[in-house]
Amino acid sequence: MGYSCREAMRIASEALDRPLSTAERWRLRLHLAMCRDCRHASEALRKLREAARALRPDQAALSEEQRAKIRAALAELKR
Repeated sequence: MGYSCREAMRIASEALDRPLSTAERWRLRLHLAMCRDCRHASEALRKLREAARALRPDQAALSEEQRAKIRAALAELKR
């Protein structure tokens, strides 16, 4: 049995912080192969994580434009 979109996004988010089991990884891959929306949302999560990691400590303060982009990305993930 595959993941629902909600489950897939939860697992995709968790995958950024912990290794997935083999079953989780395959179920997520299967879902992302079939669901364009979740595939895009998963990629957005990954890019957001990469951007956050790339920040230097002196860049921690976000501009209003950056905050707006983050809010838009989060709103997109909730759809």
